[in-house]
Amino acid sequence: MPSSSKPFFYASKYRAAFLASMAGRLRDLICEDGSKLLKAKGVTAPVTDVSFMLFLSENEPSFTADIARALNFSHQRVASRITILEKLKLVTCVSDKQDLRRKRVTLTKKGKSEALAQAEIYKTVALAIEDLFEEIGDDLMDRLQLTLETLEQESLPERIDRLK
Repeated sequence: MPSSSKPFFYASKYRAAFLASMAGRLRDLICEDGSKLLKAKGVTAPVTDVSFMLFLSENEPSFTADIARALNFSHQRVASRITILEKLKLVTCVSDKQDLRRKRVTLTKKGKSEALAQAEIYKTVALAIEDLFEEIGDDLMDRLQLTLETLEQESLPERIDRLK
């Protein structure tokens, strides 16, 4: 068994096909570190909901559809996150009086306190990630956004058909 710190697929002839796996490993590593930072400050919201909480802290009240659009989440994902955050007593969700299908979301007092803590933590996380970008000589956020936009313009199946 090789002792390399790189996974098998990294050196494989199929290396590029494992982009999602590598991106997933990066996501997991950053989320694990982020969870530790949040927990150390007493934040109960899951690390995956920080963008949700920070968006809401700057744009409340917000409707579910507005949150989905701003965060590029599906309506179903926003609804499931709201359920979790309501159980943690971080947000409240009420139906709009004019249109009962629309849900207005606001932070609770506890949610506002946690959002403030998250903002402080993520200020330093952003600095650390920017330092990482400088160290590797590339802004990975820009590269990932470009990759997403390019794949949205031409999907993998479309690319495969074009390359045949």
